[in-house]
This record gives sequence, C-alpha cells and structure tokens, in this order.
Amino acid sequence: MLPISVFAASVLASLVGVIQTGESPVVAAFTFPSALKEGERASATCTIRSGDTPLEFQWLKNGQDATELDGIKIQSVMDTSVLVIASVTSKSSGNYTCIVKNSFGSDRYTSSLAVTAPPTWKTEPVDVYTQEGESEVIHCEAIGVPKPEIKW
Repeated sequence: MLPISVFAASVLASLVGVIQTGESPVVAAFTFPSALKEGERASATCTIRSGDTPLEFQWLKNGQDATELDGIKIQSVMDTSVLVIASVTSKSSGNYTCIVKNSFGSDRYTSSLAVTAPPTWKTEPVDVYTQEGESEVIHCEAIGVPKPEIKW
C-alpha cells in the first residue's frame, strides 16, 4: 500500500506545481475631451494600473462592440489600448467601456463622450397665411446637442 501513497503524493506535488498565481488587471480611469464639436477628433486611452500580461482589450459603446461601428479605430499594444474617432458626430455621443482581461480575471471602466452639435431643423416651419381671428398650427422640430429650445 505504501507505493500507492508515494505515487499519489508525487502526483499531488506535480499538480500543485502547475497551479499559477497572478494578478487580475485593474483598469485606470480615463476620460474623453470635454466640449467636443462635430468634426473634431476624440480619443481615449485605456491602461492598467496593475495586473499580469498577456492582456486582452475590448471596447464597447453603449454595450455594443465598438469595433463594429463606423469611424472608430482601436489600437492595442502591450498594456495599453487607444480608441480613436477621427471625426465625431452627435451620434458618437455615448458611454464607452474598456474591458481588460487576463487569465486571472477582468476589469472595466466606462467614460461618457458628449458631442455638441449646432441646432438644425428636422421639421422647418413654413409660412402660413391666415385671416385675423383664425388659428393655424405650425409644425417645427429642431435637433442638436444640447437639445434646442424653440420659442415663438
């Protein structure tokens, strides 16, 4: 019976030697430039404060994979990933999340991007001719960021 116990002990010792210890990544906070206007460039750099390599980066915009969105380029090297939007539009506004994973765990950080856009007519008011005392309805709607306020 002793040889089986010695065998079991050596197998257990071998398995213990295979177990790796390491540190899961911790993402450093990042921000986008503030007061961006349509047509300007925006970028955010996601780095880790700690954690073991190799690392896998993923970017989301409002929960959707950002690599599938037009106008977004992502470059990841070692412990850094940069998301670049060459020409922002009001549709670029949203919450961007950097997710970093390694074999020991994962972490994420989310930052908001707000793009200001000048007001434009979605439904432009048209001239209406009416008689005094009659009422008319004039439809109009404007879009922009921040949301335009229409006053008569």
